[in-house]
Amino acid sequence: MHTAFNNEVKTYGDPALLNRIAWDARWACREKSISYASAALKLASEGDSTRARCHRGLALLTLSWQSKWRGHFDDAMEQALKVEELLSEKDHPRERAQTYSILAVVHYSRNRLDLARCSAERGIELVDQKSGGNAYVDLLTTLASIERYKGDRSSAGLLLGRAGETAKGAELARVEQNVARWMLADNSPIGGLEHAETALKLAIRHKNRVVNPYVHEIAGACLVALKDFGAAEKHFAKGMKLADTDCDDRARCQITQHQARMERTRGNLEKARDLFLKGAKLSKELDYSLWDQFYARALADVFETLGDLDQALKYHKRAWTLSEARRT
Repeated sequence: MHTAFNNEVKTYGDPALLNRIAWDARWACREKSISYASAALKLASEGDSTRARCHRGLALLTLSWQSKWRGHFDDAMEQALKVEELLSEKDHPRERAQTYSILAVVHYSRNRLDLARCSAERGIELVDQKSGGNAYVDLLTTLASIERYKGDRSSAGLLLGRAGETAKGAELARVEQNVARWMLADNSPIGGLEHAETALKLAIRHKNRVVNPYVHEIAGACLVALKDFGAAEKHFAKGMKLADTDCDDRARCQITQHQARMERTRGNLEKARDLFLKGAKLSKELDYSLWDQFYARALADVFETLGDLDQALKYHKRAWTLSEARRT
């Protein structure tokens, strides 16, 4: 009965209601969120009235958000650009701010930190702490990631502090896992692990399933830095299981790299090589240049250590090419 009712709602329901359900479910249940957003988009597909355009824009915003988290960057970009056509900054500042945050993530994932910062800063211009809500938190954490990847950990920390002051509910787990990443980048794996453990508790409490594989990823990475490989393996396995279930290719890509780094640290060079190659293939398929560059450097190192100088040179060249394409 419940399933039949849901199907009827998605077939004949009000797109506005479907969009609210889709957006509210985004952290807890990807499948539900995507299903309801797709239904809203279909119901509002005809007509060019302001209301129909609004329904389509909101549906595409949810779909773009989900695509971004899964690492489907081409889809996320295409959907976000359509949102820009359908929702004006004047009438929908919060939604457009959220869209700019999505675009910023796509840009920095492709090593265009310059474009990423421009997008995020434009979003910040549209909202503030009081009016922006989740969009404001999203923009601050995105800006923090940009600063961290640029090497400015001080600015990243300040931005995460502001995000933590504003975040509520499911967003709290997201901010905490970003803090864990920041602390690991600052060579503080013990502090990073503490924040990752807090993020896991918050994710469970607030039903944030989307962030869960990423929390397990960073918890495992902190444990590798602390040489607790057994505990790290458990986190990586849990994170990968969630990523596989939810078709989260970005989480798969990131977890695989940390698994490979763990094997490299343990001296299992062949296993590390195979994992690095697996992750590099995925990062290339996703056009995830930021992590593709990480993989290329790691592969150059492991092949050189294994004595395969031809392959080492190949990946040194790839790392250099990706580095030259990077813009800050």
